[in-house]
Amino acid sequence: MASIKRGPDGRWRARYRDDQGREHSQHFDREIDGETWLAGQTVAVATGAHIVPRLSKVTVQSFYDDWSARQVWASGTRKIKAPKYGSERVIHLPDELTTLLGQHVEAHTFGRAADRWMFLGEPGDPPHQNTVGCWWRKTQTAADVSGIRLHDLRHFYASGLIAAGCDVVTVQRALGHASATTTLRTYAIDAGLIAASGS
Repeated sequence: MASIKRGPDGRWRARYRDDQGREHSQHFDREIDGETWLAGQTVAVATGAHIVPRLSKVTVQSFYDDWSARQVWASGTRKIKAPKYGSERVIHLPDELTTLLGQHVEAHTFGRAADRWMFLGEPGDPPHQNTVGCWWRKTQTAADVSGIRLHDLRHFYASGLIAAGCDVVTVQRALGHASATTTLRTYAIDAGLIAASGS
């Protein structure tokens, strides 16, 4: 159920119920803004990509601060460095992915040595970037798929955001681009194809 109504103050209240029956609402000055937001939330609920708004903003830094406080650090252990300046960003995760990551952490880190990493390389250290590439190639072979680079997933994600109607600044922030110009230069053809198809 979704609806939008004008309140006594002249502002528009858009509201909907998620797949768990919880109501969410937001107020807008213009009706079209409320309708746009409502359409996006309705599609997210229907496709299983809905994220409860109050739970959707967890920064890598706040996750790391919480996680690292629970670790036992031995001298000489590796240090995790914050990402380069300006590349920090909010990552929106669907509930299903959060559940999968929680299951992975529970199965591979909790209840074991306190200095375990979330994803392990050899010999128990964080995986080297070449290891991740090797895992990706093995996954492609197992799925009988070829010709897709790991970096192509980033482009797929960006194209999905564009297809979902996200504005250029939203896509820019999701990808961590320094400017909207970079995003437009890289993905303008995707936006043009989507606009031409009427999707």
